[in-house]
Amino acid sequence: MSFEWLKKRVFTLQGKFISIALACLVGFTITGSYFLLASQKKLYLRHIMVTGRTLAETASVHFTDVLMNMEIGIHGAGAGSLLLDYYVSNLMKKEGGVLYVFVMDNAGKVLAHSDLKEYGKTYTDTITLNATKTMDTRVQVVYNERVRTDIVDVAAPLGISTKRWGTLRVGISLDSMRRDIEGFKRTVLYIAVVFILISLLPIILTAKALSKPIVDLSRIMDKVNYGEFEHYLRYKFRRDEIGHLQISFLRMLQRLGKADKEWSNTFDSITDLVSIHDANFRIVKANKALASRLNTTPAQLIGKECYEIFHKMGIPCQGCPHIKTLHTSQSAAFEVYSPTLKGVFFTYTYPLFDEKGDVAGTVHIARDITEEKRLQAKIIQSEK
Repeated sequence: MSFEWLKKRVFTLQGKFISIALACLVGFTITGSYFLLASQKKLYLRHIMVTGRTLAETASVHFTDVLMNMEIGIHGAGAGSLLLDYYVSNLMKKEGGVLYVFVMDNAGKVLAHSDLKEYGKTYTDTITLNATKTMDTRVQVVYNERVRTDIVDVAAPLGISTKRWGTLRVGISLDSMRRDIEGFKRTVLYIAVVFILISLLPIILTAKALSKPIVDLSRIMDKVNYGEFEHYLRYKFRRDEIGHLQISFLRMLQRLGKADKEWSNTFDSITDLVSIHDANFRIVKANKALASRLNTTPAQLIGKECYEIFHKMGIPCQGCPHIKTLHTSQSAAFEVYSPTLKGVFFTYTYPLFDEKGDVAGTVHIARDITEEKRLQAKIIQSEK
């Protein structure tokens, strides 16, 4: 893919509109998807935290009952520990990704734990200290060193009114949320891609609709280069900013048409045979006098080589004034007999310069001096 091809496709008005619209669409889609995913993640997390709170607060009733009975002597230390372990085991079997369950007293000492290795330890971490100071259930997302990721930690007080015997801690995994979020991401990505692809068609159609008047104006301007001024008058005008451009262009075109008509009338009113030639000897414009002399129209002469028209030759004639003017940038004159025009002509050529100052062609004026030559010949003959 060449850079030129890219320029023709991307750097056009239509290409720029499509690129900008597509960039905005992708940007809005990505931003919307991000906020949608963030919102969904927040909802998932809230659901897990509410579920964990409910689970811990429901189970805390049983643990509180055991600790209270142990204090008043209904359960001995051994029986109480067995009951605590039993309830811990039951909680671990609950669905919802429970990672750990343990009961600790008000000093942070573990009374029962889903991991037997932790039994009897005293926790002094910040989470534990904060949990033992309140009668409210605390639910928070914390980093767990064992699983090396964030989890939901629920700390429910084990007590009645202002009396407190300990704290129930439950850790809940966020893996299910992560799996659901990953699945949701794929769904959002798929929908976003489909949405962008579907939106691409109206973007392209809109770009074409917006750029079409400009393209049409460009084509009409190309026609103007060839003098087709009247073609634009049949064009349908818009009512937007492009319509203002069309009206301004029409006014300019009308002025150009008027000037062109005046110039053409002046050009055609000259009785001498006038034509304009480019550097390759091709006729660019011819007046009516020349066309009439050749029994044709000015339009049919355009593009033909001058030496073929005037001299019926395949190459320029010797002493051609057109060549002299091209080489010297000066006017030149030449007297020649033209078999096609059937007469003797005195020809003048004047240089035409381009924007760089180089000679781009000549103005060719041929004056018929056949009658003058005939009279001169008669006079000379009579004097003999």
